[in-house]
Amino acid sequence: MNTITIGATQIDYNLKLTDRKKTIGLEIDLHEGLSVYAPKHLSINEIETSLQRKSRWIIKKIDKIAEIKRNLSRKEFLPGEKFQLRGRNYRLSVLRKENVLPTLDFKKGKFIAEVPKNLSEEDFEFILRPLFLEFYYEKARQIIDERVNKYTKYLDKKPNKVRIKELKNKWGTCSSKNSISINWRLVFAKTSIIDYVVVHELCHLKHKNHSKKFWKQVESILPNYKNCKEWLRVNSDSLNI
Repeated sequence: MNTITIGATQIDYNLKLTDRKKTIGLEIDLHEGLSVYAPKHLSINEIETSLQRKSRWIIKKIDKIAEIKRNLSRKEFLPGEKFQLRGRNYRLSVLRKENVLPTLDFKKGKFIAEVPKNLSEEDFEFILRPLFLEFYYEKARQIIDERVNKYTKYLDKKPNKVRIKELKNKWGTCSSKNSISINWRLVFAKTSIIDYVVVHELCHLKHKNHSKKFWKQVESILPNYKNCKEWLRVNSDSLNI
C-alpha cells in the first residue's frame, strides 16, 4: 500500500504495475479504495506527479465513497455493534433483565446497556438511541471543558461562557460577547480534532474574523491545524449516531 498527500489529506492507494505503454489509469472502489494502474517503467515520483495533476477528481471521488459508506452505516443498536468515542470504536453489550428500566453505561472498554427482558430487538434503537445521546452530550461537556481549560493558558482572553450545543453545519461559534459554543458531536472525534475546534473558537476571542493574524495565532498553538481542518472536512458526516 502506497500513500500520497494531496493538500492536507493523506490517501492510501494500491499501485498495480502493468504493461501499459504510457497512460496511468485510476479506479476508486467502495471496498478497495484508490487503485492506480501504471506502466512498469514509471518511477514513483512520475506516478505521484500524475496523481497530483488529477487531485481534484481523486478528492471528489473519495468524498463520494465516504458519503456512501456513511449512509450504509446506520446504527441498529444491536449487541456487538460498534460506537465511536473520542476517535475509537467500542462494542455494545446488551443485558436483558427482569423488571429494569433501560440504562446505558461505559466501562472496561465497552458500552453496556440493560433493557427489559421481553424487549424486542426491533425496539432497541427507539429505547437506546436517547440513552446514547444523553451519554454523548454529558461526555462532550466533560471533554470540551477539559480542552478549553488546557488551551486558555495560551491566550490573554477567556470565554465568558462555554456552551455545548447542536450546531447545524458548524463545529463551533464565538459570539460578540465572547461566549463560545461547541458542537457536541465532536465527542466522536479524536482529541486532536476536538483541540482544533476549541483552539479555533478561542482564537476568535481576539480575532473576530479569519484574517492572517487569526490563522497565525491558531498555528502558533497547533502547528498541524491544517491536517485537522482537512480531516474534519472529509469526515464530518461520520461524526454522528
